[in-house]
Amino acid sequence: MKDKINSLSEFGDPRTIEKSGQWPDYLQYGFTDEDILTLIELVTDPAFNDKSSGDNAIWVPLHVWRILGQLKSTEAIQPLIEMFDSWEDDDWAITELPKVFSMIGSPAIVPLTAYSKEKNHPEFAFVIALEALKEIAIAQPNLRIEVLEIYRQYMQQPDVKMYVLNGLIMSFLLHLNATELIYEIRTMFNQDYVDISVVGDLEDVEIELGFRTKRATPRPNYGLFPGLFNEMGNSQETFVREKTKVGRNDPCPCGSGKKYKKCCLH
Repeated sequence: MKDKINSLSEFGDPRTIEKSGQWPDYLQYGFTDEDILTLIELVTDPAFNDKSSGDNAIWVPLHVWRILGQLKSTEAIQPLIEMFDSWEDDDWAITELPKVFSMIGSPAIVPLTAYSKEKNHPEFAFVIALEALKEIAIAQPNLRIEVLEIYRQYMQQPDVKMYVLNGLIMSFLLHLNATELIYEIRTMFNQDYVDISVVGDLEDVEIELGFRTKRATPRPNYGLFPGLFNEMGNSQETFVREKTKVGRNDPCPCGSGKKYKKCCLH
């Protein structure tokens, strides 16, 4: 057991051990259900937040949440959810945790839904929870209707100030081809609750879902990405911002010499 845990610090930057962007099979190193409680203690240990960017130990939580996903650990569901607020500014967590929950599957739906209905969490903490539901539905299509109902309930009482979250929810609905929710989708756009730089405006979404074949109005200014949707045309690809992942404890890209979380992160 001790050797396995010590090996976590040796993995380091995950990009050095991935093949074609695929996670390695961590279970080949001998991790089993017997390790779950120790792994949960590690992934929730706040000490890793203070590691320097040059210390391989900073990557331990990432490798641990991947292992917990591959073990399909239901015991890890609530501890991981309770870390969302701490990880809401961590690009790796935002990207990978939804996949972890998709590997755990249906037992995660109720806790994730309960979290998404709470108040006073950071916006991207909600993003993690609601995208995790989308990933579960993609991994297990028989759960799609259940997940769409959760999105429907959110859109009936959305957080009207979380424009990016609402835009990303539109993206999740496109991934799930949620034609059943077109009324709620139209309401979200018509009430101006959605950041249209994420997947476009209502007409773009209606085209993606097959409710119209072409635009009836000129394309609006999409904010930071003018012309992007002209280039995309009617592509079925959902817009994803391309950017290099920067960890909270990495040097800030602006060159200040400070850690990212102490400089330009916010």
